[in-house]
Amino acid sequence: MSRNPQPDREYNTLPEYTFSSEYTPELPDVTFFRESAVTVREENIFQGEVPPGEEEEGAEGSGKKKKRRRFFWLRELLVSALRAGAAVFAIFMLINIIGQRAALPESSVTEALSRRSASLHTPFMKTPQDYSFAELAALWRAEPDAPHQYDRDHPVIRREATCQIEGIVEYQCTECGLVIPEVIGFGGHVAADPVYEHEVPAGCVTAGSAEEVICCLLCGEELSRRAVTLADLGGHRAAAAVAENISEPSCTEDGSFENVVYCSVCGEELSRETVLIKATGHTESEPVYENAVGALCLEGGSYDSVIYCADCGEELSREHLVTEALGHIEGDPEVENEIEPSCTEEGSYEEVIYCKVCGEELSRELVTVEMLPHTGGEAVAESEIEPSCTEEGSYEAVVYCEICGEEISRETVILEAKGHTRGASSEEDRREPDCTREGGYDTVTRCADCGEELSRSHTVLPALGHTAAAAVREKEKAATCTAAGSYDEVTYCSRCHTELSRSTVSVPKTSHTAAAAVKEKETAATCTAAGSYDEVVYCSICHTELSRRTVSVPKTSHTAAAAVKEKEKAATCTAAGSYEEVVYCRDCHTEMSRTKKTTEALGHSYGSWTTTKAATCTAAGTQSRTCSRCGSKTTRSVDALGHSYSATVTAPTCTAKGYTTHTCSRCSDSYTDSETAALGHSYGSWTTTKAATCTAAGTQSRTCSRCSHQATRSVDALGHSYSATVTAPTCTARGYTTHTCSRCSDSYKDSYKDALGHDYSSTVTSPTCTAQGYTTHTCSRCSDSYTDSETAALGHNFKLGVWDEDTPLTCSRCSTAAMTFSFNATSLTFTFTLNSDFVSALKKGKYSGDFFVETSGNWLTESTYWDYSSGGTSGTIYCYAEAVTVSCHLSFMYYDDSNEYFARSADKTITVP
Repeated sequence: MSRNPQPDREYNTLPEYTFSSEYTPELPDVTFFRESAVTVREENIFQGEVPPGEEEEGAEGSGKKKKRRRFFWLRELLVSALRAGAAVFAIFMLINIIGQRAALPESSVTEALSRRSASLHTPFMKTPQDYSFAELAALWRAEPDAPHQYDRDHPVIRREATCQIEGIVEYQCTECGLVIPEVIGFGGHVAADPVYEHEVPAGCVTAGSAEEVICCLLCGEELSRRAVTLADLGGHRAAAAVAENISEPSCTEDGSFENVVYCSVCGEELSRETVLIKATGHTESEPVYENAVGALCLEGGSYDSVIYCADCGEELSREHLVTEALGHIEGDPEVENEIEPSCTEEGSYEEVIYCKVCGEELSRELVTVEMLPHTGGEAVAESEIEPSCTEEGSYEAVVYCEICGEEISRETVILEAKGHTRGASSEEDRREPDCTREGGYDTVTRCADCGEELSRSHTVLPALGHTAAAAVREKEKAATCTAAGSYDEVTYCSRCHTELSRSTVSVPKTSHTAAAAVKEKETAATCTAAGSYDEVVYCSICHTELSRRTVSVPKTSHTAAAAVKEKEKAATCTAAGSYEEVVYCRDCHTEMSRTKKTTEALGHSYGSWTTTKAATCTAAGTQSRTCSRCGSKTTRSVDALGHSYSATVTAPTCTAKGYTTHTCSRCSDSYTDSETAALGHSYGSWTTTKAATCTAAGTQSRTCSRCSHQATRSVDALGHSYSATVTAPTCTARGYTTHTCSRCSDSYKDSYKDALGHDYSSTVTSPTCTAQGYTTHTCSRCSDSYTDSETAALGHNFKLGVWDEDTPLTCSRCSTAAMTFSFNATSLTFTFTLNSDFVSALKKGKYSGDFFVETSGNWLTESTYWDYSSGGTSGTIYCYAEAVTVSCHLSFMYYDDSNEYFARSADKTITVP
């Protein structure tokens, strides 16, 4: 940091400083000044510790003060007045100059003048006694040599410094508001690293060129440009040698190839050498057989053993060999002209032996088969008479021969009378009870076979009594925000639908329900005009308007649409094109921008090569391709293809010789060679073509593995193979033995045994409170059963005449509750139900009474009266308690002419809302 020259007298004005590049005006640091060439007195003046005009302790004339003259204060007062006027004028001029240099708008200059005027009367950060009279006067006058307290922590940057322009920063005194400007020196250009432009790369042996450009790292201005030469790469670099123009050697002719070395960098050919490959010579393949003639049973055969070169196919040797005659080979005996035996006639067949090779018959023998015995079938029932419940039946068991149908045996079988079979009990003449009338039904048991009635009993069903269903709403009128509503709360019997109670309930009208705000009288804003709309809230029920306000919508800014092309000139294969890219406002179509752009020439766009003249095996062809844009065309030649032979071997068959056909895949030129003799038949083993059964013969055949020629022979019938299965007699069915053939499932029955009859045991079921008693008879063998000896249900036994507040009243036999109840939290009602047997017991004693719900000795409801003559078994009582959750029970206080009694139900937890 360097110090600028001083003004006329020392300490008259605050010195200006030029800051180095590392100083940041936004975050000033006092230590920066202390480390610079600022004097101790200057720093003290910055901190406000030494008034101007006084020397520092230890300097020349230390301790001496300026002489004060008489009337000094009057002179100072006059001088101060003059200076104050000049200071105010100077301050206004300074702010105006600073505003112009910083290019401040007029409003910013006015605001700065207002802040300066107000700062003249700001309170001191130090107390007045800390200053001398002259220092106070200088501060009030805002003189430059006063002990100002400049706020170095909050500088105001008026202009940023650039590479070529100085910056300006201001600091304000916290005591008097005086503002001083300071200049920040420009830093000058900072050179960036050099870059190459218009570069021509160097080759292996040729130099390159480029322009070396240096720009300012901060502002990007070009500082220098010079032409430079790029050295060559230092000569060619040989790559690995590659083989080209390869000519493969054959068995009799030499081959060759060219060993070529290229530069690995630029690809230039550096050397080329021709290398010879010696002929390989013939390679013998395995011998092959040609011109084969197969040997027969009585004649010999022959074939040629030939050796070819494995590479070029040239024949190297041929030897003719002869084979001996084979002689006849006996095959397996075959059955022909077969006649099946029966139970009335003998059968026969011829056993023939043929040669396996030529098929000539070698021998034939007639074989006789003995006559078959009769085959008894399953016994059939004839002349059947079915037994009834009281009379015997019978049938004749007859056995016939399965082959010829002759009768073998006949036996008469007697069937005992079945007796009555007790069927399942059923209900007849049933009449259902209703709320006020009794019902009943007959229980009838009949014979399951003949239908005869065996027993009948009558059961009485007591009247059900009315049962209150859940309360329903009728004549309902919904409440709205303009009118009250109402409905009838009605209770019906759940079975006969008799109306039991009806009350009218009033529903107060509802308040208005605000719907979602809607927009009305809407005018959309555009990029040229503002818009507006009315925001209205209506009642969602009656649509009464609840509120309305007008909302203004500011006009929108221009919205750029997609750029479009104008004045477009299309590029061709050889010439560049151009167009103007224009952006308009999407809403008002105002032009927002226009840019001229160019497109590069397209260059030719050739398609794929197409054949104009196809190459053949012996003639060359041509190909061409065309530019898809301008139609420019190029052509090239295609070499002749040459023949492409493929070999197809036709194998010899049993009767025809084999050979090899060589055919060109392109022009179909062909020739044949390598003929072989016919093979003769080669039969496999015998297989079954028709399986022999118990009563019919089968056949077998064998097939030549090459030509599928077939020979056949007969196979004898197998005969039946029976196994016996015993079916034991049951209570109702007789037993027998079944004989079944394991091969053909043929079967017959014999050894019949009579049915066993039922073996019953009895089990007594006692009657209960709700179910009748009876005796069950069950067979120990087949579980068949029936019931009789029915007894009526006992009915519930409730002990009346009891005073017990702690124990629910239940049946002494089955613990069924005498009373139950439920609570409806919506209608605040209790619905109770009495057991019909409990009501019957009350009616026998001529009781009357009251029902109520209680908890801890307090009634929750009004009582409901009951009289034995009404016969009802249910009722409804109303709750009057408020907001309580309790464990409660139903109490019944019943009485006759002379006594009072008490009964209760089980506890139940309820919540009264």
